[in-house]
Amino acid sequence: IMATDNTYNELMSPGEEAELENLLNDYLSGLSDIDELSVHLTNNLQKLEVQNVAALIDSEYGIRDLAIRLEQASDQVLNVESWLLDFNAQLINLQQSLEHIEAKNNRMEVVTRNQGNLLTEVQSLLSKITLADTHIKVLNEGSFTTVSTLEAAKSAAKALDKIYADFDGLVPDIKHIKAVQDKMLEYNGLRDEFSNRFSTFIQEAFTKCATMYLSKVRNEGMVFTGDHASVFEQLNPYAPLIHWLKRNDSQNFVKSLQAYKISMRSVYKREIKEFFSELKSLINKETKSKSISLTSGRGSFVEDSDNTVASVFETGFDLVFPRVEDEQEFLIKFFQQGYDPALNENEVDATLSELFDGTKDGFNSIIESVDKIDHVFTLNILGDIEKFQKQIRGNSTFLINLLGEWEKLDKNLFNKFIEDQMVTIKATQISAQKAGVVAYILKFPNMVDLMESRVGEAESSRQIVDAAYHKLVTCVFTWLASIGEQDSKQKFKYILRFENFRYFSDKVHETTCLSLYVKQAQENYENALYEFVKLVINKKFKTLETFFGGVERLLKTYPENQIQYQDAYSKQQLAKAMSTNGQSAVDRRLSKMYKQMNKNLTQNEHLNLLDDVWEALSEYLVDRWKHYETLIARCYETQKMSISSETVEDLLKAKRDLTPAQLSRNSFDSATSYSTTKYSDR
Repeated sequence: IMATDNTYNELMSPGEEAELENLLNDYLSGLSDIDELSVHLTNNLQKLEVQNVAALIDSEYGIRDLAIRLEQASDQVLNVESWLLDFNAQLINLQQSLEHIEAKNNRMEVVTRNQGNLLTEVQSLLSKITLADTHIKVLNEGSFTTVSTLEAAKSAAKALDKIYADFDGLVPDIKHIKAVQDKMLEYNGLRDEFSNRFSTFIQEAFTKCATMYLSKVRNEGMVFTGDHASVFEQLNPYAPLIHWLKRNDSQNFVKSLQAYKISMRSVYKREIKEFFSELKSLINKETKSKSISLTSGRGSFVEDSDNTVASVFETGFDLVFPRVEDEQEFLIKFFQQGYDPALNENEVDATLSELFDGTKDGFNSIIESVDKIDHVFTLNILGDIEKFQKQIRGNSTFLINLLGEWEKLDKNLFNKFIEDQMVTIKATQISAQKAGVVAYILKFPNMVDLMESRVGEAESSRQIVDAAYHKLVTCVFTWLASIGEQDSKQKFKYILRFENFRYFSDKVHETTCLSLYVKQAQENYENALYEFVKLVINKKFKTLETFFGGVERLLKTYPENQIQYQDAYSKQQLAKAMSTNGQSAVDRRLSKMYKQMNKNLTQNEHLNLLDDVWEALSEYLVDRWKHYETLIARCYETQKMSISSETVEDLLKAKRDLTPAQLSRNSFDSATSYSTTKYSDR
């Protein structure tokens, strides 16, 4: 029941329930019980059903009528739909017609606009390719001789260039218009006529300028000192027309350039020939006996005041190079020459080579002439070349290449001079006996002084000189080491070596590049002196050296106290060795040694090593004598040397104090007697 109440509550709102309740109350107010109500309702229901059946019967006729009307309406709808389809087709046809009309109108507008633009372009074209009558007259018959006519020619050429530039900017279709082509053919004729007339004129101008300059040179006697700027100034006003000719007529431009080369080559050929003739005459005046070398007999310096030969190359550069540089600048500005990728060459260099074709051979001849006078002058030339390489204007490859070739020739000549010296040195054969300071060593310091005075600050000269020093010193040192190797008297080869190496180390200045060789010479001197002293002492004191040499060998295998019991090295054998090396015998040997050294060693204004050699010999002999004393003390306790090392040292000093007169008279007796008396008390 609660669920049913809830359902009713959901179906009817509180207001509807109240309204239904009021209706029932009003309707049932006259009824006394339920039965009456039921009967009443039943009667009413029957009435309603009858009414409904009657209404249904009446509505059938309405439905039929409605169906008929609906069918008629459907037919009308179909008619309207058919009409609408026809109307829509008409509208589509109308739209297509309108679109066609619109497209046609658009095409007409485009055609109209294009025709207007074409008219504008044609009018603009006519204005662009129309040359003024004044320009046409100048191109046909204008002159180039006055300033005003030359300016008019430049202006006409410029206007003609503008017409060709405007024509190139046109679209292809317009270019093919017959009127345009006819007009351009007319202008082509004007261009060819103007090009031919100017080419002929400028070629004549080149010839005229060259002729006038040569006449001036002959009258004033100038040789490469004339100013070519006057020629360039006369030609510079025509530069714009030359540029125009190069752009528009390559054939006439080449003819004009060739005419310039021919004209100016005649100028430079004459100047170069006379210039180098004068330089050679200056060189030929110089004496040819001034060269210094290691192998020739000419060993004196070239006088410092006589610098004609040394400066001739620099003088040539000072005169020639500015002419070349000026000509190069003119060629670049006037003819617009530069690098030609088609020919893979620099046009300026090619032209300069033609104009200055005698310069290379001229300077080659000067270099060779200078080399004949003095080989070392080539160092001056190297310095000049390096200086001018740094001063070249505009990075001229022509001059750079020329300087490179001259530098190569100059270095080759100098290197040949050095190689010739070395060949001569190697082929020289002399005897080591009393050779003294050989000529190669004697002359080398002078040669170094001269070469150093010529090097200056040039890096190229410094390099080639350093290399020459290395070659010469190595060659001379090797040659010295080979002398006397086969001689029976070995002492002379050592004398030759230490005298020459000592002279070299004393006289050669220790420049940076020679310090190594000076040090090497000092070491060679010391080694040769040591070998000489050792050889002399071993020969003069052979008995002692042989005996004590054997003792030293025995000490390697026997105890010290057993040495005296060996047969060959007993006390008796020691006494025998001492008997031949007493004070008188030693003094006589030393006197003879000193006399022989005084005779064999070189003693002149260049070298006198007698005292130094005797000092070295004294030190060596005293050291050896002390060594003998040490061996005796170790192996022969009760024995002593016949004379002490102090006595030997005093004897050596006494020989060094001998006067030249005593040596010349062979008066060693007095000295010996003095020495014997002096040491007899010991």
